[in-house]
Amino acid sequence: MGGLAPTEFERQKGWETVDPAIRDSLSRLMRAHKRLKEIKNRIHSTSEILNPVPYRDQAATLSAIVGGISSELSNAFRAVADEYPVKQVDVVFAESGPLSLDLVVRLDDGNSCFPQQLFSEAYRDLLALLFFVAVARKAAERGQAKVMILDDVLQSVDSKVRHSFINYLLEELSDWQLIFTVHDRLWRDQLRDSLDAFSHPYVNLTIRRWSYSEGPRLEKQNVDSLDRDLRSALLDAEPRTVGVLAGQLLEVICSQLSWRLSLQVTRREDDRYTLGDLWPAVQQRLTGTTAGPTVKQVSTFMKFRNLTAHATADSLGITSSDALS
Repeated sequence: MGGLAPTEFERQKGWETVDPAIRDSLSRLMRAHKRLKEIKNRIHSTSEILNPVPYRDQAATLSAIVGGISSELSNAFRAVADEYPVKQVDVVFAESGPLSLDLVVRLDDGNSCFPQQLFSEAYRDLLALLFFVAVARKAAERGQAKVMILDDVLQSVDSKVRHSFINYLLEELSDWQLIFTVHDRLWRDQLRDSLDAFSHPYVNLTIRRWSYSEGPRLEKQNVDSLDRDLRSALLDAEPRTVGVLAGQLLEVICSQLSWRLSLQVTRREDDRYTLGDLWPAVQQRLTGTTAGPTVKQVSTFMKFRNLTAHATADSLGITSSDALS
């Protein structure tokens, strides 16, 4: 290259004067040197990550936090998963590596093991969640906001453990703001029952849709949203849509009245009640009240609700006046 730097040599089109075979060999050699430099930098950065000296302040903070949660983590796990003979869950910091973190389970019979040697995936997930909660509580003591987001993290555990974990969470974090996302309707209902039992105020929102530019569209799941949709549909929607929304609104009203008025409803599997299950008891209770005329009018149109719920030839013949009535 005549003493020129590679970039200057290339700018002066020096490669055009080099024999093609030599040029190819030099090109491959330069690529190898570049790759070797990248690997050396990666090795150096990795050793720095594992070196506790540059991170001694963070390591000291972490050590102080995790060193004091073994007892809390053990009590929590035994309370939620009492079928396992666990005496203690030890949190071990910086033993298997400079910044390592290990959990060791000590059993009632004196043996010790790692969680993956004893627990199923569901219980390993549970232990990880309880560890996360314990660390978050310690962080809150140091000024971190008391807010916790649990994004559908309980799908892998069975219903009993899920229920016990939520009750533990609501009891121990009664003054926290908790945000749950769920995909299962039954699990959502169980969660609401637990929130009610612990007198934990909450807002129930549904993500109707999501877009990259606008994010999620959230709606409250209550009578107000159904009432709004129905009023909008009455203006210009197709009659079957009006009938479906009216039926859904009536079902929500009956569901509320059934427990507010302590009505007797024939039990169904998983306690999933439809309008057909709820309406007879509501109708009987309200017939002799000032709501009696309205109840009678609703009863005369119950067939239309059933028609709109199914794609039949009769449902196509429903008129706008029928839907409005």
